[in-house]
Amino acid sequence: MTKRRIALALLIISLGLGGSLLWKMRVLSTDTVVLKGLACTCPDYRVVIGSWKLDNPLLDTLNQLDRGEVYVTGVHNKWNDDYRTMYDYMVAEGEVVGIDRVSEGDRWNPTVNIANWGHISEFDYFIRKWISLTGSAISILWLWTLRKRS
Repeated sequence: MTKRRIALALLIISLGLGGSLLWKMRVLSTDTVVLKGLACTCPDYRVVIGSWKLDNPLLDTLNQLDRGEVYVTGVHNKWNDDYRTMYDYMVAEGEVVGIDRVSEGDRWNPTVNIANWGHISEFDYFIRKWISLTGSAISILWLWTLRKRS
C-alpha cells in the first residue's frame, strides 16, 4: 500500500510540475506564443509553441508563408537587453498585424504586435519538462506493475 501511495504522489507531483509549466507558457490563451531568439539576418524570433495561434485573414492568402519564425513590434522585450536571458524562452502576448520578409524571394513571416512579454529560463523549462515527463512515465509504470499484484 505504501508503494502505491508513493507512486501516486510521484504522479501528482509530476503532473503538477508539467501543468505549472503549461500554465506559465499560457498555452491555453488564444493570443500567446512561446518564442526563442534568433541571431541572424532573419526574422526576430523562432516560434517554439503556438504557431497555429498566428492567425489572420491576410495570412491565408499567401503561398510562401512560414509561421515558424516571426517579426515583432510593440512593447520592448526587456530580457533581450541581458546577454544571460536573451536566448531563453519568451512568452509573447499580442496579435498579428502584418507580414514581412528579409529579401525578395524569401518566405513571408508574420509580424506580431506584442502587448506583453513573459520569460521562462531555458534551465527552468528543461528541468520542469523532463522531470514531468520522466516522473509521469515512471509512476505510471510503477502503478501498472503494482496493479498486477493486487
